[in-house]
Amino acid sequence: MLPACLTWEEAAWARLKCWVDLGIDDALEEMYGGEEDVDMDGEVAGANASWPVAEVRVQLPGGDDPAPEIFRALADEQASGRSVAAESSGLQRVVQRAIIIEDWAGLVEALSSWLAQDDGSEHQPGAAERARFAAHLVFALRALARRLEVDEDADEEDASILHFARGGMFATAVDDIATRYVVHLIEDERCLLMVPAYLAWMSPELRDLQFALFLGHMHNAPLDAKRAVYDEARPLFEASAGAIGSAASGTIRAVNEARYRAPPGAAGVALKAAAGEWLVCAPELHAHAMCYAVAVLRELALGGESSAAAMRLLDSLVEPAMASVPQTDASAAGSDDLMEADEGTDANTARLTAPEDMDVFEAEAWRQYFECQAALEELAEVMAKRGDPTEPPSPMWAE
Repeated sequence: MLPACLTWEEAAWARLKCWVDLGIDDALEEMYGGEEDVDMDGEVAGANASWPVAEVRVQLPGGDDPAPEIFRALADEQASGRSVAAESSGLQRVVQRAIIIEDWAGLVEALSSWLAQDDGSEHQPGAAERARFAAHLVFALRALARRLEVDEDADEEDASILHFARGGMFATAVDDIATRYVVHLIEDERCLLMVPAYLAWMSPELRDLQFALFLGHMHNAPLDAKRAVYDEARPLFEASAGAIGSAASGTIRAVNEARYRAPPGAAGVALKAAAGEWLVCAPELHAHAMCYAVAVLRELALGGESSAAAMRLLDSLVEPAMASVPQTDASAAGSDDLMEADEGTDANTARLTAPEDMDVFEAEAWRQYFECQAALEELAEVMAKRGDPTEPPSPMWAE
């Protein structure tokens, strides 16, 4: 049959089929004895000299598991031909061979090596498809292992994949392969909402890092797009991670990193404001939004930035966050009441003590500060035009 086999699958089927047929012949010979053959009806017939049993046995492996030897023969150009041997090194055949012989370590190593060939070459044809195939395959193996861990009917045959899935090599391979595919998803703007679903398969520490990098890529996206991504990530991450690897921790990390690397001047202010929008995507982040806004407002004041930049930050971060930040009765009373203590009351006790309320207090103080700065900026502009007596004062100064 081998001369008629033109593909890897045909040659594999021929060799395995002959191994099965010989096994059946051996069983029948043991059952009935002698050199006789048995026809399809189960009747004993005379020896069939046209079946070259001895020649076939030489070409097939013995034992109960012929698969490893057969796969080695398929990769041998002399034994199987040039086209079959060349096909044997393809990714699909490597995966088939590894799954059949349960070589899980060889499988993930082959996947990682195959994907590594696409490194350093932009827009390699088929790179995204190969990364997706590899990611889905290792995810399926991890899901299978998790199911077998809780399956009471799991037997010894399942022990190999369970043992491998619990090891560090498999965890590292999943992280590496998932990261490679996430890179392709981020490059395709249409697939950004899919990114959290793939990050959820990573280890918590790496997930936190990759999620922060992903959010950094989306700093300039509209607020609605940011909210959609965060809403997608939150239920996926929280199921398997505590504080580390959660959607909230990754978001806070991304925002702080953007603040630290922001350049000076208007461009840096714009980046800080855009990054801070992530902190108004969900109520659990609003307290961090207040803290972040206060820190940036301090930097703006120290850096001598215009009041317009500060007011934009107050409007985009502080106002949305104020809606859900826990406040005491004092903090809800208004900034004027916060600044004054009742007569006969210790000034220290009149001030807020909770960190969130202190941020609210400081944010309101900064609002007043920058409103005054805006007034001074307008006054300076008016003073610069005093040479023109026909220039009317602004409504604010007229009042």
